[in-house]
Amino acid sequence: MKRILFVILIIGLIIGNYILEASDNLIYASGDLEVYKMPTAGLSGNNTAPSIAGNLDGDVMVVFRNRYKGMMYYYKLHGTNKWVGPKEIPNEPYPVNIISHIDNSSMTTTSEGNFHLFWSIRNAAYGGYYSYFNIKTLKWSNPMRVKSGDLEWPRIISNPVNDDVVFYYVQNVGGKKDPWFFVKRPNGTWIKPVNVANFGITGRASAADAMANFDEVGNLYFVYRTKSVSYEGRKIAIALFDKNYKLDQRGEFTKGRLDGDLYLPSVAVYQGEGLVAFERNGSTYYYIPIKIKNYDSDKDNYLLFDEKDFKPIVSSPGWYEYHSRLLSHGDELIFVYKDTGTAIKMLRYKNGKWLDNPSDPISLSNMVSNFTFNTYSAPAIGILSTWFTRVEPTEVYFSIYNYLKIVEINSAVIDSIDIIIERSFFSTHYINHVKWHDDDENIKNKIDINGYNVYRRKEGDKENAEKIASVDKGVFEYYDHMNIKSSSDNNYEYYVTTIDKNGRESKIMEDGWVKVSNN
Repeated sequence: MKRILFVILIIGLIIGNYILEASDNLIYASGDLEVYKMPTAGLSGNNTAPSIAGNLDGDVMVVFRNRYKGMMYYYKLHGTNKWVGPKEIPNEPYPVNIISHIDNSSMTTTSEGNFHLFWSIRNAAYGGYYSYFNIKTLKWSNPMRVKSGDLEWPRIISNPVNDDVVFYYVQNVGGKKDPWFFVKRPNGTWIKPVNVANFGITGRASAADAMANFDEVGNLYFVYRTKSVSYEGRKIAIALFDKNYKLDQRGEFTKGRLDGDLYLPSVAVYQGEGLVAFERNGSTYYYIPIKIKNYDSDKDNYLLFDEKDFKPIVSSPGWYEYHSRLLSHGDELIFVYKDTGTAIKMLRYKNGKWLDNPSDPISLSNMVSNFTFNTYSAPAIGILSTWFTRVEPTEVYFSIYNYLKIVEINSAVIDSIDIIIERSFFSTHYINHVKWHDDDENIKNKIDINGYNVYRRKEGDKENAEKIASVDKGVFEYYDHMNIKSSSDNNYEYYVTTIDKNGRESKIMEDGWVKVSNN
């Protein structure tokens, strides 16, 4: 009996330690910022190449590479406080001795909540790999090689309109570096790779430091660094692709306008207004505002910008220390960067101006000497960032800056309430036929509607409204059979709310109630 009790005690201690590791990795919290350390007990060797993402349900995923285990994942589902893992992504299709060559990863999410991961092995015989995490089954698909060759800075983004997943990267062939992208459709078909540098940037021998982003209507913006044959300095080029990935415009922003070596270009656009940011001469981050004409129509898009409008934002660290990224977060553009002390900071931009003073940015990390990082805009959560430390064995950290930017759902618009009277020899039966349509803003913001709730109350009775029905998406009417004796008793008013795919319901606004007597 004593031996059994001892075994139970040992098991209890092991489980207790695991729960502590899984739940007590929060190392810093202040205001809206939370910083976590990846629990790596039992994992020897360096932990690098982290990426992070969050879906519209509020689930969070962090992925990183362990020196001996390969790609690993760590996640927390919405509505829970427990982090799960770290666990190995199963069935990685390469030998153990190649794991140490994994040097970058990137993640995105799609509307059903799944996480999509793209990572590269700096060995031309292997290339780039892809796997996705099914949020319903909590399982990864078998990793597959999607591109061979020496791939630098692999990135993956999703099209907010149709859930296309876009892979982009810089391919190094004998020192010539060109930016590429290819597309995976939700039905599993693939669009062949596109070499962005083939679109007429004349006199250029190589390109690197590529970054791409979608706007909210599905246009793709691709910026990258170029290098001339005669080494006149590195410049910033941009290519604009429409919703069908057809090139609408390309060119160099900085040719003949801004001297010096320019690095780390990034771009973000919302409702036709955007920013391009980059680093100059290892000392300063710059930006230029851009506008896109016809961004939300079927006409050709094209860029508008003032060639004199290059402006500094903040100072950057020295060579090989700087790192930055532009994100679209709700109706704001977010510039995330490493400051001169190598801590991660962010500045917000909206309607043509910075919302934060560059001398007083928002902190995304309470640490310094962060190595290159990944950052992600999760509208249902905030700004997510992850990085790894320099000192071996390197460790992975991540932060959550709680900053929700979910687009509000508007209620449906009631078109009419028709009174239908059914008479018989013994009684009269009243039916209120409520008809509605979806709000224009829901259509514009591409709200994924799951259904509607119908509410009824006595005219002006603000305290006693009741939900009388729930109907599916695509249904725009409801027949309310009234248990009343005369038309004078039919003094009701109605309201129809909208429910999105995540179960969010639009707010009931007093001016949205419609009276039967008004129809």
